[in-house]
Amino acid sequence: MRNPSKAVAEELIHSDLSVASTLPSGYYIDRAIADKESESIFGRTWQIAARREQLAKPGDFITTELAGEQILVSRGAHGELRGFYNVCRHRAGPPATGCGNRKVFRCGYHGWTYGFDGKLLNAPEMVGHREFSL
Repeated sequence: MRNPSKAVAEELIHSDLSVASTLPSGYYIDRAIADKESESIFGRTWQIAARREQLAKPGDFITTELAGEQILVSRGAHGELRGFYNVCRHRAGPPATGCGNRKVFRCGYHGWTYGFDGKLLNAPEMVGHREFSL
């Protein structure tokens, strides 16, 4: 049996551009279609997170959402670009918000601090706990 949504899409596609049309308006607001596109298109291809000039200098960073995930992209001290989930490993608060330039990323929840390589640099009040190490 054919996939009904594929059959509908095939009916909308015509090789003669003079009879071309846009997708029905429902395609732009249907959550199921958005989820399928996210999985089959956007989740498998490169997506733009920032413009080059936003990350020109060491310490420059941006935060954004890609495919439903909060992302932090930064330029390191030696010019390297790195992207991370924008989530502190302690209580899942964001280590950064917005965009700008910083020397480190510090979660506002409990002050855990991360370097541009994603490494945890400081975790206040965790020193001495048996099952914890930086």
